[in-house]
Amino acid sequence: MAGRKHHTVPQFLLRAFASRTSGKEAYVWTYRRGEGGMEINTKNIGAERDFYGHELDARITDLETGFAPLAEALRCCDGPVDIRETGDLVAHLTLRTRALRQSAIALAAQMTDQMRQYLSNPDVLKAAVRKKMPNSEVLKRLRENMAKDGPEEARDREADTGCGSETPASLGIRALTAGPKKSLPL
Repeated sequence: MAGRKHHTVPQFLLRAFASRTSGKEAYVWTYRRGEGGMEINTKNIGAERDFYGHELDARITDLETGFAPLAEALRCCDGPVDIRETGDLVAHLTLRTRALRQSAIALAAQMTDQMRQYLSNPDVLKAAVRKKMPNSEVLKRLRENMAKDGPEEARDREADTGCGSETPASLGIRALTAGPKKSLPL
């Protein structure tokens, strides 16, 4: 698997289906929907440029030096097999697939969207501030900054969880970035 052409199906598996060989080159028949079959070199099947990246490709190549003989032994075997080695081979092949990569990407995107939606809810942020920072310096700064707006507005804001019409995050940023005369040191 050295180089930039990375196979999602290892060539050692593809070679087992060779219709012919020419030196170290192996050819297999492939069939695509709506087209006739054609014989293709295994180097050009299930491959994509830089699919794994350089570091992961090097690790996969190292692993395959042990998996290729195992796959050959399994093809010739007519009795019990070593479950641990066979399980390692199956896990290796499963982790290489495009489907798994696409599923992981989709799952990460869903998780990010859900977290963004949850954390953008002002009520969630207010509850977190109340629970985790009841007497913190940040809240003291927030109260001081709000008090500068006038006692009535400050009371209204504190009644509304100390945040008024702004979110806790925006008030916290404003309090922390205020000039040295307007806030207490941390």
